[in-house]
Amino acid sequence: MSFPRAVIFEACTYLGQAVMYHGSFEDLVLRWELDELAVRNAEAIHQRFRRLFLYLRDHPDAQFEGRLISDLIVEEAARLSRANRGDAFGLALDRAGYTIQDGVIRRTLPEMLDLPAAEGIHLKAEWLLPYPHAGVQPGWPVVMGVDYASTVDKQKDSRRDYFAVAIGRAIPGGGGIILVDGFRAHLSQAEAEQKLLELVSFYPTTQMIGVEAVGKGEEFYQLLSRNPALPTVPMQPGGSTKGERFQNAMAPIFERGWARVVDVSSPFLYTFRDEWLRWPTAEHDDTLDAVYWMLRVGQAYLAKREKAKVQSPFLLLARK
Repeated sequence: MSFPRAVIFEACTYLGQAVMYHGSFEDLVLRWELDELAVRNAEAIHQRFRRLFLYLRDHPDAQFEGRLISDLIVEEAARLSRANRGDAFGLALDRAGYTIQDGVIRRTLPEMLDLPAAEGIHLKAEWLLPYPHAGVQPGWPVVMGVDYASTVDKQKDSRRDYFAVAIGRAIPGGGGIILVDGFRAHLSQAEAEQKLLELVSFYPTTQMIGVEAVGKGEEFYQLLSRNPALPTVPMQPGGSTKGERFQNAMAPIFERGWARVVDVSSPFLYTFRDEWLRWPTAEHDDTLDAVYWMLRVGQAYLAKREKAKVQSPFLLLARK
């Protein structure tokens, strides 16, 4: 079938999760050889499948017994999934015009498709590297990013912006930030403040909450700053555009592995992946904004690097 790169990447990620949670590859048709250490080590498993994807990316015509290996990988992931579950693999298939029925991939009718021409061009699926949920520790520091929008700010239709909060856990020792979840909804100002209080209560190791303090966001930040339970930090975009923030600052952080995404599905993570792939043609980008501010406020937790060789993309925006 020759699937798009985003589908192949998510299939490799899905199979990595299957190995981790089932503990063996014996049930898989492809019977890839994994040593016992890799089967027990979730991070090693993800690295194996990451290398597999990179190989297939560089060798798209690689075959096994007369068939494309990439096709075998995607079909095996679909066999295990059985149906489109709305996870990252299913989302990638949806966007490419495929669905899963009883473990078999089927082409969606052309009239059912709604595929933006720019999907996956500016922000690529393979840059969102997975991190095993089992490896995330509850004691790790938490940083949040807030993209504020109130129900009174816009007309009440499907196009009005969402209030969005991105939640990240920082790996101690400069190991980077893991996007673990978030929240997105149409809320009033009072409801948005209450939701943040609930999230901080649920994540007691919260260190900082970056709030976009522009326009109505500045008013919201001033409201939050009066509450000592909320460690808010005002965030200013300066003279940078969203394209510069998303493509020049946030994208390299994910691509280099300084930030990763937990390998479980949630409504927020599903929407984030959708907005990521569809940028800049998606109807909304609220989760992208929230994740950007989360990374920006938590940049001290990003992976350590040699200053002479690699600089933080945030520094480039700071010079504007």
